[in-house]
Amino acid sequence: MIRASVVPTVLILLAGCGGADKSLPPAGATKPASSAPAPQQAAAAKPAEAAKPVPYPKDQGTAVVAGKITFTGKGEPEWSQPIDMSTHQDCAKLHGDKKVNEERLVVGANGELANVLVFVSQGAERYTFQPAKEPVALNQTGCRYEPHVFGVMVDQPIKITNSDATVHSIHAWPKKNADFNFTQAKQGQVDEKSFDTAELPVPIRCDVHPWMQCYAAVFEHPWFAVTKADGSFEIGGLVPGPYTLTFWHEKLGQQTQTFEASAGQKAQLSIVFAGK
Repeated sequence: MIRASVVPTVLILLAGCGGADKSLPPAGATKPASSAPAPQQAAAAKPAEAAKPVPYPKDQGTAVVAGKITFTGKGEPEWSQPIDMSTHQDCAKLHGDKKVNEERLVVGANGELANVLVFVSQGAERYTFQPAKEPVALNQTGCRYEPHVFGVMVDQPIKITNSDATVHSIHAWPKKNADFNFTQAKQGQVDEKSFDTAELPVPIRCDVHPWMQCYAAVFEHPWFAVTKADGSFEIGGLVPGPYTLTFWHEKLGQQTQTFEASAGQKAQLSIVFAGK
Protein backbone atom coordinates (compact mmCIF):
# COMPACT_ATOMS: atom_id res chain seq x y z
CA MET A 1 0.00 0.00 0.00
CA ILE A 2 1.32 3.43 -0.95
CA ARG A 3 0.40 6.49 1.06
CA ALA A 4 1.14 10.07 0.04
CA SER A 5 3.02 11.95 2.75
CA VAL A 6 1.36 15.17 3.93
CA VAL A 7 2.99 17.22 6.65
CA PRO A 8 0.65 19.82 8.16
CA THR A 9 1.99 23.13 9.38
CA VAL A 10 0.80 24.17 12.84
CA LEU A 11 0.98 27.83 13.83
CA ILE A 12 0.71 28.59 17.54
CA LEU A 13 -0.19 32.18 18.48
CA LEU A 14 0.44 33.47 22.00
CA ALA A 15 -1.77 36.46 22.91
CA GLY A 16 -1.09 38.70 25.93
CA CYS A 17 -3.80 40.32 28.06
CA GLY A 18 -3.63 43.58 30.02
CA GLY A 19 -4.91 44.30 33.56
CA ALA A 20 -4.05 42.79 36.94
CA ASP A 21 -1.57 39.98 37.25
CA LYS A 22 -3.88 36.96 37.41
CA SER A 23 -0.95 34.66 38.18
CA LEU A 24 -1.08 35.84 41.85
CA PRO A 25 -3.63 34.10 44.16
CA PRO A 26 -6.39 36.20 45.79
CA ALA A 27 -6.01 37.31 49.43
CA GLY A 28 -6.75 34.54 51.93
CA ALA A 29 -6.40 31.77 49.38
CA THR A 30 -4.79 28.55 50.52
CA LYS A 31 -1.90 26.98 48.67
CA PRO A 32 -3.23 24.35 46.26
CA ALA A 33 -2.00 20.82 46.52
CA SER A 34 0.85 19.94 44.21
CA SER A 35 -0.28 18.57 40.84
CA ALA A 36 3.09 17.03 40.06
CA PRO A 37 2.77 13.37 39.08
CA ALA A 38 3.90 10.68 41.45
CA PRO A 39 7.39 9.29 40.76
CA GLN A 40 5.86 6.16 39.24
CA GLN A 41 3.63 8.24 36.97
CA ALA A 42 6.50 10.47 35.87
CA ALA A 43 8.55 7.43 34.99
CA ALA A 44 5.68 5.98 33.01
CA ALA A 45 5.24 9.22 31.07
CA LYS A 46 8.88 9.33 30.01
CA PRO A 47 9.11 8.56 26.29
CA ALA A 48 10.82 5.35 25.32
CA GLU A 49 14.30 5.61 23.90
CA ALA A 50 14.65 5.07 20.17
CA ALA A 51 15.77 1.60 19.23
CA LYS A 52 19.45 1.37 18.38
CA PRO A 53 20.26 0.45 14.78
CA VAL A 54 21.24 -3.13 14.07
CA PRO A 55 23.47 -4.54 11.32
CA TYR A 56 21.65 -4.73 7.99
CA PRO A 57 20.11 -8.21 7.65
CA LYS A 58 21.01 -8.86 4.03
CA ASP A 59 19.05 -12.11 3.91
CA GLN A 60 15.86 -10.15 4.67
CA GLY A 61 16.47 -7.52 1.98
CA THR A 62 14.05 -8.97 -0.57
CA ALA A 63 11.76 -5.97 -1.17
CA VAL A 64 12.02 -3.55 -4.08
CA VAL A 65 10.62 -0.11 -4.85
CA ALA A 66 10.47 1.15 -8.43
CA GLY A 67 8.66 3.75 -10.43
CA LYS A 68 8.69 6.50 -12.99
CA ILE A 69 9.03 10.26 -12.70
CA THR A 70 7.57 12.68 -15.21
CA PHE A 71 7.57 16.44 -15.74
CA THR A 72 4.73 18.74 -16.73
CA GLY A 73 5.17 22.38 -17.68
CA LYS A 74 7.75 24.44 -19.48
CA GLY A 75 10.30 24.93 -16.70
CA GLU A 76 12.88 27.63 -17.29
CA PRO A 77 14.23 27.85 -20.87
CA GLU A 78 17.83 28.51 -19.77
CA TRP A 79 17.95 25.19 -17.95
CA SER A 80 18.41 23.31 -21.22
CA GLN A 81 20.01 25.88 -23.53
CA PRO A 82 22.89 24.94 -25.88
CA ILE A 83 26.31 25.38 -24.28
CA ASP A 84 28.57 28.00 -25.85
CA MET A 85 32.00 26.38 -26.17
CA SER A 86 33.34 28.91 -28.70
CA THR A 87 35.96 30.26 -26.29
CA HIS A 88 37.17 26.72 -25.55
CA GLN A 89 38.01 25.23 -28.93
CA ASP A 90 39.62 22.23 -27.26
CA CYS A 91 36.10 21.24 -26.19
CA ALA A 92 34.15 22.57 -29.18
CA LYS A 93 36.08 20.43 -31.67
CA LEU A 94 35.06 17.30 -29.74
CA HIS A 95 31.45 17.86 -30.85
CA GLY A 96 31.84 19.26 -34.38
CA ASP A 97 28.56 20.83 -35.51
CA LYS A 98 26.49 19.00 -32.90
CA LYS A 99 24.75 21.15 -30.30
CA VAL A 100 25.34 20.23 -26.68
CA ASN A 101 22.65 21.32 -24.23
CA GLU A 102 22.73 22.05 -20.53
CA GLU A 103 21.67 19.13 -18.34
CA ARG A 104 19.82 21.04 -15.66
CA LEU A 105 16.48 19.90 -17.08
CA VAL A 106 16.46 16.75 -19.21
CA VAL A 107 12.95 15.80 -20.30
CA GLY A 108 11.91 13.12 -22.79
CA ALA A 109 9.29 13.36 -25.53
CA ASN A 110 6.56 12.15 -23.17
CA GLY A 111 7.68 14.07 -20.10
CA GLU A 112 10.16 11.50 -18.77
CA LEU A 113 12.37 13.27 -16.24
CA ALA A 114 16.02 12.21 -15.99
CA ASN A 115 18.62 13.02 -13.33
CA VAL A 116 16.25 12.87 -10.35
CA LEU A 117 17.94 11.52 -7.24
CA VAL A 118 15.71 9.03 -5.40
CA PHE A 119 16.69 7.89 -1.91
CA VAL A 120 15.32 6.42 1.31
CA SER A 121 15.07 9.33 3.75
CA GLN A 122 13.26 7.47 6.55
CA GLY A 123 13.62 3.78 7.31
CA ALA A 124 17.34 3.24 6.73
CA GLU A 125 18.18 4.55 10.22
CA ARG A 126 17.05 1.19 11.61
CA TYR A 127 20.24 -0.42 10.29
CA THR A 128 23.98 0.01 9.99
CA PHE A 129 25.71 -0.72 6.69
CA GLN A 130 29.20 -1.61 5.58
CA PRO A 131 30.80 0.90 3.18
CA ALA A 132 30.66 -0.17 -0.45
CA LYS A 133 34.05 -1.20 -1.83
CA GLU A 134 33.22 -1.00 -5.55
CA PRO A 135 34.16 2.48 -6.85
CA VAL A 136 31.59 4.82 -8.35
CA ALA A 137 32.73 6.04 -11.79
CA LEU A 138 32.80 9.76 -12.63
CA ASN A 139 34.04 10.45 -16.14
CA GLN A 140 34.93 13.63 -18.02
CA THR A 141 34.18 13.14 -21.68
CA GLY A 142 33.39 15.75 -24.32
CA CYS A 143 33.99 18.36 -21.60
CA ARG A 144 31.00 17.04 -19.68
CA TYR A 145 30.68 15.13 -16.43
CA GLU A 146 29.09 11.70 -16.72
CA PRO A 147 26.93 11.06 -14.82
CA HIS A 148 25.39 14.45 -14.10
CA VAL A 149 23.94 13.25 -10.77
CA PHE A 150 25.17 10.27 -8.78
CA GLY A 151 24.97 8.74 -5.33
CA VAL A 152 27.80 7.30 -3.28
CA MET A 153 28.13 5.82 0.17
CA VAL A 154 30.28 7.28 2.93
CA ASP A 155 33.93 6.23 2.39
CA GLN A 156 33.12 4.61 -0.96
CA PRO A 157 35.79 5.37 -3.60
CA ILE A 158 34.91 7.69 -6.48
CA LYS A 159 36.99 6.80 -9.54
CA ILE A 160 37.47 10.06 -11.49
CA THR A 161 38.71 9.73 -15.07
CA ASN A 162 39.72 12.31 -17.68
CA SER A 163 38.80 10.84 -21.09
CA ASP A 164 39.49 14.14 -22.91
CA ALA A 165 42.74 15.29 -24.50
CA THR A 166 42.52 18.54 -22.56
CA VAL A 167 43.08 19.77 -19.02
CA HIS A 168 40.28 19.57 -16.46
CA SER A 169 40.12 20.60 -12.83
CA ILE A 170 37.88 18.70 -10.44
CA HIS A 171 36.67 20.96 -7.66
CA ALA A 172 34.19 19.69 -5.02
CA TRP A 173 32.20 22.26 -3.02
CA PRO A 174 30.82 20.42 0.04
CA LYS A 175 29.57 22.03 3.25
CA LYS A 176 30.07 19.11 5.63
CA ASN A 177 32.91 17.17 3.99
CA ALA A 178 36.45 18.28 3.25
CA ASP A 179 36.67 19.76 -0.22
CA PHE A 180 39.10 18.72 -2.94
CA ASN A 181 40.46 20.55 -5.95
CA PHE A 182 42.98 18.97 -8.30
CA THR A 183 43.96 18.93 -11.98
CA GLN A 184 43.91 16.12 -14.49
CA ALA A 185 46.17 17.24 -17.31
CA LYS A 186 46.58 13.95 -19.19
CA GLN A 187 44.06 11.97 -21.18
CA GLY A 188 43.33 8.74 -19.36
CA GLN A 189 44.40 10.06 -15.97
CA VAL A 190 42.56 8.43 -13.05
CA ASP A 191 42.31 9.58 -9.43
CA GLU A 192 40.24 8.36 -6.50
CA LYS A 193 38.47 10.47 -3.89
CA SER A 194 35.82 9.84 -1.22
CA PHE A 195 33.61 11.62 1.31
CA ASP A 196 33.40 10.70 4.99
CA THR A 197 30.09 12.35 5.95
CA ALA A 198 26.56 12.06 4.58
CA GLU A 199 25.65 15.17 2.57
CA LEU A 200 23.29 16.27 -0.21
CA PRO A 201 24.07 17.85 -2.58
CA VAL A 202 27.81 18.21 -3.20
CA PRO A 203 28.44 20.25 -6.36
CA ILE A 204 31.51 19.27 -8.36
CA ARG A 205 32.76 21.77 -10.95
CA CYS A 206 35.55 22.29 -13.43
CA ASP A 207 37.35 25.59 -12.89
CA VAL A 208 38.63 25.51 -16.49
CA HIS A 209 35.30 24.96 -18.25
CA PRO A 210 32.55 26.86 -16.38
CA TRP A 211 29.58 24.90 -17.75
CA MET A 212 30.92 21.63 -16.36
CA GLN A 213 29.08 20.74 -13.16
CA CYS A 214 27.65 17.62 -11.60
CA TYR A 215 26.20 16.66 -8.22
CA ALA A 216 27.19 13.96 -5.76
CA ALA A 217 24.95 12.74 -2.93
CA VAL A 218 26.61 10.98 0.00
CA PHE A 219 24.66 8.44 2.06
CA GLU A 220 25.24 6.09 5.00
CA HIS A 221 23.12 3.43 3.26
CA PRO A 222 22.93 1.98 -0.28
CA TRP A 223 19.23 2.68 -0.90
CA PHE A 224 19.39 5.33 -3.61
CA ALA A 225 19.09 5.63 -7.38
CA VAL A 226 19.01 8.23 -10.17
CA THR A 227 16.31 8.25 -12.82
CA LYS A 228 17.34 7.20 -16.31
CA ALA A 229 16.46 8.92 -19.58
CA ASP A 230 13.05 7.21 -19.49
CA GLY A 231 12.35 8.59 -15.99
CA SER A 232 12.54 5.16 -14.35
CA PHE A 233 14.27 4.14 -11.11
CA GLU A 234 14.57 1.02 -8.96
CA ILE A 235 15.95 0.42 -5.46
CA GLY A 236 16.34 -3.14 -4.22
CA GLY A 237 17.56 -4.90 -1.11
CA LEU A 238 14.95 -3.36 1.20
CA VAL A 239 13.92 -5.04 4.43
CA PRO A 240 10.11 -5.24 4.81
CA GLY A 241 8.65 -2.25 6.65
CA PRO A 242 7.59 1.38 6.25
CA TYR A 243 9.77 3.83 4.33
CA THR A 244 9.83 7.38 3.07
CA LEU A 245 11.39 8.15 -0.30
CA THR A 246 12.68 11.60 -1.23
CA PHE A 247 12.89 12.72 -4.85
CA TRP A 248 15.44 15.52 -5.41
CA HIS A 249 15.99 17.57 -8.57
CA GLU A 250 18.58 20.32 -8.81
CA LYS A 251 16.08 22.89 -10.18
CA LEU A 252 12.62 21.54 -9.42
CA GLY A 253 13.15 20.95 -5.70
CA GLN A 254 12.09 17.80 -3.89
CA GLN A 255 9.08 15.68 -2.98
CA THR A 256 8.52 12.82 -0.53
CA GLN A 257 6.28 9.77 -0.60
CA THR A 258 5.75 6.96 1.88
CA PHE A 259 5.28 3.29 1.06
CA GLU A 260 5.27 -0.12 2.69
CA ALA A 261 7.91 -2.60 1.54
CA SER A 262 6.78 -6.23 1.52
CA ALA A 263 8.99 -9.32 1.37
CA GLY A 264 9.64 -10.44 -2.18
CA GLN A 265 7.38 -7.73 -3.61
CA LYS A 266 7.98 -4.65 -5.77
CA ALA A 267 6.19 -1.44 -4.79
CA GLN A 268 5.41 0.86 -7.75
CA LEU A 269 5.37 4.64 -7.39
CA SER A 270 4.51 7.43 -9.82
CA ILE A 271 5.77 10.99 -9.25
CA VAL A 272 5.12 14.19 -11.20
CA PHE A 273 7.23 17.35 -11.02
CA ALA A 274 5.53 20.51 -12.26
CA GLY A 275 7.35 23.40 -13.92
CA LYS A 276 6.28 26.99 -14.41
